[in-house]
Amino acid sequence: MNIFLLLSCTQDELSQNWQLDRTRILGAQAEPPEAKPGDIVQFRSLVFSPDSIESVVWFACLPDGATSFGCTIDPSLLEGLQEGDSPDITALIDAGFAGAEPAFSPTWTVPEDALNGLSDAQKNDGLSAFVTVSAIPADATEESDFEVAYKRFPISTSDTPNHNPIIDQISINDIPYSSQEVFIATAGETYTLNPIFDEIHVETYSFLNREGDLEDRIEEPYFSWFTEGGAFDQPISLYPSSSVEWTAPPNPYSGRIITIMRDRRGGMAWSWIQVEVQL
Repeated sequence: MNIFLLLSCTQDELSQNWQLDRTRILGAQAEPPEAKPGDIVQFRSLVFSPDSIESVVWFACLPDGATSFGCTIDPSLLEGLQEGDSPDITALIDAGFAGAEPAFSPTWTVPEDALNGLSDAQKNDGLSAFVTVSAIPADATEESDFEVAYKRFPISTSDTPNHNPIIDQISINDIPYSSQEVFIATAGETYTLNPIFDEIHVETYSFLNREGDLEDRIEEPYFSWFTEGGAFDQPISLYPSSSVEWTAPPNPYSGRIITIMRDRRGGMAWSWIQVEVQL
């Protein structure tokens, strides 16, 4: 139940998906990633932008308030959230407004009746709630300037609900680095990058199969890699072979390398390293 879609009006078709050269919503995390009716879900985003972002706006909804592109939202509501405007709070709440980073930490309370009408087996399997995330640049003048993405995440009564993984660090040639450190690379050199995380986060969970029986499954995490400079041998790595090769650009450069871990059940985590390339 892990779908994360980016809808961009300004994407450069010549850019590789892993290149950080434009405003991108890279990650949208729900905590918990699998909630029960009545639970409070907290959200946070990972947005890259070469320009200033005014706010990141969240809307949440159940399937009956969504389309195939996320929650149904009146564009004028987003426009009303830009600096200097007075949004219609009642209309925002009715539309599922969850918050706007950084000023209002996004949260959403799952309706108590979210699973009404489902059998016990169906409640265990759950249904998908949606969040729509809009990154609004400081200089946005119209809706087409927004970067919009959506994510769906499960609401269920499962005895083995999902948990978000945690990435502690990224290793470079087997040496661990945190996001507070700077790695000094040599122009044109190739390095092996590997996410560092506790394998306890590769969870075993119950799954309702097509025959209506519960079976145990093990998560199959994968990692998406992004960089502002240089190139990867592959932009996605699969657990347990989670490493990628990164070749530094030929000229001096300073920027980030980011990895995002997804567990294929809606769970998500990310980490990055700061890189400085020297000749």
